[in-house]
Amino acid sequence: MIELFGSALVTFLVIIDPPGCAPIFASLTRGGTPAHRRAMAVRSSLIAWAILMFFAVLGKPLLQALGISLASFRIAGGIMLFFIAIDRRCAPVASRVRLAKIGAQPGGSMITRKVTSAEPNNSIIWRESAC
Repeated sequence: MIELFGSALVTFLVIIDPPGCAPIFASLTRGGTPAHRRAMAVRSSLIAWAILMFFAVLGKPLLQALGISLASFRIAGGIMLFFIAIDRRCAPVASRVRLAKIGAQPGGSMITRKVTSAEPNNSIIWRESAC
């Protein structure tokens, strides 16, 4: 029983990521009154709890209704993480790049273009998102 609780607690803390969320929360509520900051913390915690509980209770039935197995869902998540890692590794300097357009080609493949503003006069340079 203790092992299950420990495993669930570690999983919960990895999902919520308090050390990663604290600076974001501090920057978003900077300049607010302490009462406003407390209200925002309570509201965001309740929303996160509601989303977690929704998927904890209805996640498996939802996947079954959509005809997706848990193994397929895990594989798709791994593929998404892989593509995110490749994109972050191959992207130019983040301060000069913004996502410009996402569209679908007739064959079903996705087009992602990034706009870089490397010129002093802010001229736009299109670059396909390949390494």
